[in-house]
Amino acid sequence: MTKQTAAAEQLANELAALPHQTSAAKTLARDPERITSGKIGGAANAIVGVLFPGRTAPPEWWRTPLGLWCASDPTLGVRSLRIKQVTAAGILGIAPGSVAVMCHRETLDCTSDGVLMGPVLDRLVERGVA
Repeated sequence: MTKQTAAAEQLANELAALPHQTSAAKTLARDPERITSGKIGGAANAIVGVLFPGRTAPPEWWRTPLGLWCASDPTLGVRSLRIKQVTAAGILGIAPGSVAVMCHRETLDCTSDGVLMGPVLDRLVERGVA
C-alpha cells in the first residue's frame, strides 16, 4: 500500500465516522484518492478543518498516514501556530524532555509562547513515521 493509498483510506474512514456530515465532508468523501493525490490545492487545510472543526488535531494523529500527508503540505494553516512543548513531543512521538533539548539547542523554533508547529511537522515528515 502506498502512502497516498493509506492516506486516502484513512480519510475515507475518518469522514465516514464523523457524527455530522457537512457539505465539506461530503465533498471530500466523494473521491479521497483524488483528494490525497496532491493535485488539489488546499486539500490538507480542508481535511484538517473538516475532521477537527474549531480545534487542533490530536498530537498522535499527525503520525498517521493522513496526518503525515497533511503535515507535508507547506501551505497548511496550522504550521504558524505556537504549541506547548508537550504537544510537540506528542506529535513527534518523543519524550517532552527531548523537545526541551531541541529548544535549548535551537533545532526547533521555541519562544516563551511555545514551539512553532511548522518545524515540528517538518521534522515529523523528515522522519516519515507512520
